[in-house]
Amino acid sequence: MIQSPRRIYNETKFILQRARRGWADSDTWSLGGYLDSWMPAALRHLKEHRHGVPSCMFVPEDLIVGGDRQGNPSDEGMVRAGARWDVVMDKMIEAFEASKRMSAGIYEAELGEYPQGRPSGVSIDAWEAVENSRFAATRLLTERDQKIFEEGRALFVTHYHSLWD
Repeated sequence: MIQSPRRIYNETKFILQRARRGWADSDTWSLGGYLDSWMPAALRHLKEHRHGVPSCMFVPEDLIVGGDRQGNPSDEGMVRAGARWDVVMDKMIEAFEASKRMSAGIYEAELGEYPQGRPSGVSIDAWEAVENSRFAATRLLTERDQKIFEEGRALFVTHYHSLWD
């Protein structure tokens, strides 16, 4: 596909802007959509390559009592705290993915491809019922995703300063 010089110029400009300042003018056209596009992958990478667990994930049962290492986590405690952190990370990842689905509002992965027109042989009333059913199912999926997003967003805010490697 041949691209116009203007498109090549803009794409180059946006790449350079991201390299220089971390974001491009085009990213602010839908900043939420831009974050949704890369945040799940970034959080997955952090989860898979972390070198520690935030201290807020530890409970007293995870810590060594007595001895030279008192207050440090036991090996089993580290595993339990890591599992808790994984759950939190998964919910944050799911939140950004839910936000992306809500923004698109299509839900074809779950509901199947949306038919573009009334098939021949299908009455107007029957077609209207199909459309109404699809709309109702989409609304339910959007409500589900809103709850997922709200929970994960709250965790993202709460653990914002724990997003380190």
